[in-house]
This record gives sequence, structure tokens and C-alpha cells, in this order.
Amino acid sequence: MSFMTQRTQEQARRTAAPAVRLSFEQSEFDARIAKTRQAMQTAGVDLLIVSDSVILEQAYIALTSAEQEIARRINVTLYTSEEFRQRREQGNPFIAKVLAGEHWLLMGKTDEPAATR
Repeated sequence: MSFMTQRTQEQARRTAAPAVRLSFEQSEFDARIAKTRQAMQTAGVDLLIVSDSVILEQAYIALTSAEQEIARRINVTLYTSEEFRQRREQGNPFIAKVLAGEHWLLMGKTDEPAATR
């Protein structure tokens, strides 16, 4: 049986990822995930991540099991919130196509400040 000392527990707490606070109910998130999974079964997968804390390598590592599960490659594009805001304001064709076309938000909303700044 293994155990953690108080010091080890404190170190684990400091290095653990911060909790994500959702701006919507867990049931809404679950419904979005289910809808996304259904769509992914019949279409290619392009994933746009807007985050100031995610590193592209982290995203690829996190998506490895999802790619295996759906037997499709997930194409990831990562922007900081500032990059996203600038590209959106400049009328970037990729951003315009994503926002105008059919897409699913897994977290946040396009009209929230975090999605537009």
C-alpha cells in the first residue's frame, strides 16, 4: 500500500492543473460532447483552441486517445486569445469560415469576452 506524506501531497496540489470553472451546466457540456462525437463519426475533425495557457504539444498529447477512439486524425489550430481577436478583426478566412459554418463549442461561448479578446 502506498501513501503520500503531507509534503508530497502539498507538492502534488501545487503542480496539479487548476480546476476549470464552466460558464454552463455539466449537462450542457455533456450534450455538446455527445453532439460533437456524433458529428465526428461522419466528418473530418478540425479543432480550434483559443487559450492563453494551453501549449500545442499538450493538446496533441491530450487528443491521442480521442484520435484512436474515432480512428480519425484531429487537426489542431491553437491561438492565444489575442491572436484570435486580431485574426477575427482582420477578417481571417479560416476564422470567418469556422464562425460562419457549423461548429460546436465545447467550452465558453463566442460572445463571451474570453472568446473575443
